[in-house]
Amino acid sequence: MAIVSISVDDNLLREIDELQREAGFSGRSEVIRSAVRSFVSDSKEIKQRQGLQDAVLIGVHEQKAEQKTTEIKHEYEEVIKTQNHTHISPDRCLEIFVLHGDSERMEEFYRKCQRSMDYIKMFYV
Repeated sequence: MAIVSISVDDNLLREIDELQREAGFSGRSEVIRSAVRSFVSDSKEIKQRQGLQDAVLIGVHEQKAEQKTTEIKHEYEEVIKTQNHTHISPDRCLEIFVLHGDSERMEEFYRKCQRSMDYIKMFYV
């Protein structure tokens, strides 16, 4: 098995350790492998979509990422049918997008959002 070194901040490390205890993982590596498998599975599902699609994208980001998120939204207006922006704490925002359009453009939108959001999930409907 290959060894991959990663850096995480103290808060994320505490969350990983908490998940390890709560879910019964044998160690941090097992938690990270499980997260990566989930990420790969989600990515495969998005790549397999073709043609016109309907989806809901949910994302959470820090307030300081709002400008970048706004720039991304404007670039993909043709697939965003509606959007809701909510402040869930003084420094965190929740974004909910209802999407309809070409699957490739929706995937591009997802990938760009992914780089500026702490949490992101796309559900096809």
